[in-house]
Order: sequence, then C-alpha cells, then structure tokens
Amino acid sequence: NTPASSWRAPLEASAIAGSFSGCAPTGSDGGLNLVGSPASRFLALLREKRGTVLRAWRLEFDPHRTGQCSRADFAQTCRRLGLLGSEGQLFWASLRPDGSSAALKFHDLDPDEAQNLELVEQVLWDSCGFDLDRAWAEIDPGNRTSVTLPEFKAGMRKLGFTGNAKILFLGLDTTGIGRLTRRDFEYLRRLSPTLLQMSNSHPLVLQFHDWVQQEFDDPRLLLARLGLSDRGFGGEEPPSLSVMEFAKRLPGLGFTGDSHAVAVLASKLGSGTNINAEKLGAVLSGRRGRSPAPGDRGVRPHESPASGFRTPRPMSPRSMRPA
Repeated sequence: NTPASSWRAPLEASAIAGSFSGCAPTGSDGGLNLVGSPASRFLALLREKRGTVLRAWRLEFDPHRTGQCSRADFAQTCRRLGLLGSEGQLFWASLRPDGSSAALKFHDLDPDEAQNLELVEQVLWDSCGFDLDRAWAEIDPGNRTSVTLPEFKAGMRKLGFTGNAKILFLGLDTTGIGRLTRRDFEYLRRLSPTLLQMSNSHPLVLQFHDWVQQEFDDPRLLLARLGLSDRGFGGEEPPSLSVMEFAKRLPGLGFTGDSHAVAVLASKLGSGTNINAEKLGAVLSGRRGRSPAPGDRGVRPHESPASGFRTPRPMSPRSMRPA
C-alpha cells in the first residue's frame, strides 16, 4: 500500500478549510474525520489526499479526461489510495445504492461541489454559449495562458458567476501551485452533463454544435437559412424539413461533418419524422425536445416564437427549450 504522505500534493487541505460547505476533512484531534456515512467518509478521505473532491476526481479517478470512471477503474484507484478491497466495494455501494455498475460521473461523487459546477455550467451557457475561449478571454485578458486565484475570481465575476470560485479554482488546478492554466479550464467540458451526454451518445453532435457556435452568432440565423424560422399560424404546422432535405442543406451552409447522421438524430427527438426548429434546438442543447400540447402557443420573454432560442443567450440549454 502507498503511504498516505506520498499522495499529498503541494495544495494542502488546510488551504481550503472553511471555504466550502462540508469540506472540512479533519476531526477535532486533527485526524481524518471518519464520522458519518461511507460516502461522507470517502469524500473526507479524498479531501485529505487532494484538497478538494474535484481535484481528487481529476487526478485519481479521471486521469484520461473522459468525464467518468468505470467500476473497475474505481476499484483500482481505491487500491492505489491504500484502501482495502472491501472498503472500495463499500464506498462504491454507497455511491450506487441501487447496485448499478454504471460508470460514475463527478456529480455522483460529491453533490455539494457538483452543485457549484452546475452554477458554473449555466453561467458559461448563458454568457458565451459554453465557448470556453471566450470565457477564458474574460478571465485572462492579457493572454498569459495561466491565472492566479484573484484573477480567476475577477474573471468569473465578469461572466456573472456568483458561486464559489475558490473551490472551482482549487479543483481545476492540477499542479497545486496556485495558477490555473487554459488546459485546466478546458476540463469543464468534461464536467458538463449536457456536453458529456452528447459526447457519450453522439460524438458528431459536438462537431455540429461547435460549427453552429462558430458560424452563427445567433442560432436563429441558422433556422432562417434552413427555412425553419417561420412559425405556423391558425393551427398550421410549423415549417419542417425531411431528413434528406435537411441533410442536403447543411453542406450548402458550410457544414463538413456527417449531415445525414445529424439529420437522422434530429428526426428522432420528437413526434413525426421531419425536422423542425424544436427538434434542432433539442440537438443543439443535448436534450430531448417535448411534443407541445395542442394549442400551446405560449412564448417566454426574450425567446423567438419559432424556436424558443433566447436572443441574448443563444446557446444555453435553457435557450433551446421550445416555447
């Protein structure tokens, strides 16, 4: 077994004491806090080893940056952390009480830090369509490729983030030297449930999403170019395209990916086989669209009646929900 001292990184747990609810890793005697459920004891261990659960997740459970950890990898990591096989099994069972062997994602591991990440994700969608280059430009306006904690906090405030920027910084900072790099920041893609769902299920959707983000400032422009921006009136169905027609039009707009596969995917995200604005929004947001109830014509503020896209925040998952 590897001595616990060899796992300590330059970032000590004391550096974040009191900075996040539930993050204190030690008991009154200074030792590891073993009070509570198996899951809480496991999280305390991870904080003792790596300072934050997110940092432990990145360095120990997701070294290949896939955004998830299989049961076999989890067991191997627990052994590497010096835990007995039975302890690793106990911790897994506490995280998967239904007995599932499905791969863990970070939000399964620590709901507290995951909630902070949900706030980050929504701010990134709302402020810049989850364009991390644009977000990083706000955080690192001098283009120095790395930032300190105060600089990171200031940049996240400019983006509109009101959560705990410190715990995010410490979790993403893999070196533990107090500087966050652009590459570290990129890992947020692997922590986004929306993007992770798309990348796991349909890798081509990421290519389509990136293309739309690069070519169209507002997704409604894409709808207009595809002829899907007009809304049906008087009970008429909104405009739609067949799979073949949609697949033919995308290359004409400059999309170089598998347009037919995107069309087939979009056609399956709601009722009917044709593709309309609602289905396209579901593809771009990584969420299934809903079939509107008869006579449902309500439009939320700042949304396009045709698509449900919010004007100032074009790529947010909330923006993609049909009206």
